[in-house]
Amino acid sequence: MTHLRERETYSSYEFGRNSLEKGFWLRPFRMALGNSPTTDLQKKISDMLVDRLTQKGAVKGIVDLPQKTTPLEEAPQMVMIHGRGWDSYCEDSFGQYMDAPDSAKPRFFMLNTTESLPPVIDLDSTRQQLARSACHEGVVFVGNPNGGIETITHAIWISMQRNYKVFDGSPEKIIDKVVERIPYHFGTDYMNRRQFYTGEDGTSWLDWERWAKADFHLSMKNFALALGEAGIIGNEVNLYQYCQDNRKHGRKIYYAINQSLGESMMGIGLGGDFRVYAVSRSGADKVNWDPSPLSGYLIPVSHITSQGCIIMRPDGSPESLSYGRPSVESREGALAHVAKQLINMGVIADFEGLYRWHQNTFADPDMIVPVFLPGLGFPGLVIEHNHNHVEAFDPSKVEVAIPDERLFGSGDQPCGSEGGQWALLEGLFQLKCFTSNKDLASPLGGKIGVVQFSGHGMVLVAETVEAAQDALLHYMRLKEPPSV
Repeated sequence: MTHLRERETYSSYEFGRNSLEKGFWLRPFRMALGNSPTTDLQKKISDMLVDRLTQKGAVKGIVDLPQKTTPLEEAPQMVMIHGRGWDSYCEDSFGQYMDAPDSAKPRFFMLNTTESLPPVIDLDSTRQQLARSACHEGVVFVGNPNGGIETITHAIWISMQRNYKVFDGSPEKIIDKVVERIPYHFGTDYMNRRQFYTGEDGTSWLDWERWAKADFHLSMKNFALALGEAGIIGNEVNLYQYCQDNRKHGRKIYYAINQSLGESMMGIGLGGDFRVYAVSRSGADKVNWDPSPLSGYLIPVSHITSQGCIIMRPDGSPESLSYGRPSVESREGALAHVAKQLINMGVIADFEGLYRWHQNTFADPDMIVPVFLPGLGFPGLVIEHNHNHVEAFDPSKVEVAIPDERLFGSGDQPCGSEGGQWALLEGLFQLKCFTSNKDLASPLGGKIGVVQFSGHGMVLVAETVEAAQDALLHYMRLKEPPSV
């Protein structure tokens, strides 16, 4: 990776006076139509959504479906799939996903219509709609399939990261709410690109023997077991359960999505000679994973790049060792480490300072920044992401923050997105334990910090695995996130 440059100086960065605006990270996106509408109402809604998103400046063009040779700058970020009614199956996205190049896999948006809703609307009934249409997000409009926009009475927004929301009001207001939400999922970058570190001499500073003998592998495994036993995290998101009457579709869902979908992430920053952020692997097996270093479950992240992170393979590790994709939230956890160190160094003082520093640093797309900045001796943090909310907590031990709605809105942010990253960091800067404590021996002053995300979940930061576990099991009462 000799083409990437590591930042050498960390002097104080003077940022501009202009305040950040709502959705400051959003970008116009390209859109493709994956299939044709199946009802008259669906056609009218589809046309209206495209028109409204284009007028708003969110969509910058309707493009063809991606093929293997489609360059990244021409590929769609969103493909609209028209459904065939409530609980119906649609497999169109499978082939379109496989045809797209690995560097430009789109996200799929389900647009569906139905005459009426079932009596019970909950997480399972809404997730089932996305599983059966094989889409990431979507909306179901309720209205006369042969009628016009004026027949719309309700709509349900659905996100795979467990959020759903019933919209009511006038048809115009319902459509406006959908138009407002779509860019937060398709007009954001996903910060999950990975590369492998190669030093100038072809080796890393991470020694395999020391890495393999370290006790954090087992302590993180026990942490996962404790959270699983308490029902705070699950081993996997079982999408196959939503396709019991169509096993072929269920198998496709399993191999295409289910192996890469989980509702937890945990990582531990390792200072000293390690100087990496060890983060859990992406996908299922959040509880029942092998703690052996040979399994490669905990992945050593050494640097962040402009849109992802760098994995450092320990020097001297067996050839059989294979590291998969780290959790999609890996970069935001690594950036939280960098932010805390920049605070301690006096480089930044607030969230806007971090954002301006970040934009200045990564104006050079080949820049890389180590998770552990040189010369500081930062011990690292434990970070745990789960899909719960805090109902009550002990304020003597725990601080809780919610990202500013004036910047991030009231809807949900997708896992691993740039919006989710900035929401986490803005929330961390609200926590006194994160910004005020500069003692390296206790970087959070012995407290636990929690950032809670609307319609999604929470991220916890702690000084040790034991402190994180105690907080989740004894100092907080958790609940399912309400829909937003």
